[in-house]
Amino acid sequence: VLRRVLQFLQSAFLKDVIDFNHNLRKQATNTFQTSISKLLMNSIYGKRIENPRTYNNVVISVSEDEVLKNHQKPNLKQFASISPTVVIFQFSQRALHLNEPVCAGFSILEMSKIVMYTFFYKRKS
Repeated sequence: VLRRVLQFLQSAFLKDVIDFNHNLRKQATNTFQTSISKLLMNSIYGKRIENPRTYNNVVISVSEDEVLKNHQKPNLKQFASISPTVVIFQFSQRALHLNEPVCAGFSILEMSKIVMYTFFYKRKS
């Protein structure tokens, strides 16, 4: 019995951004500009492998009514009392949004491994 089907369209959706950052890095005249363009490319990878299951919401309550209201919520994970009327609450998310393509981050990592291995072994031989 077929339960689920995953359908997608394959495209180079990050090509323009990567090319732009690559050109910025080529044209860089100092280490700061080089570092910024490299960090921009790394952040693209980082955004693709984020795990939204680990996200939390933090609320600072400053009145007694807010403290009582937040303390009764079912998604409360933990809280820390700063003073009798100021409490920091940590909540898990009510709804989980899986809106980042983790498979794209995985593909970026695998392709970078291929590039690095190819560079290493061609240089070695």
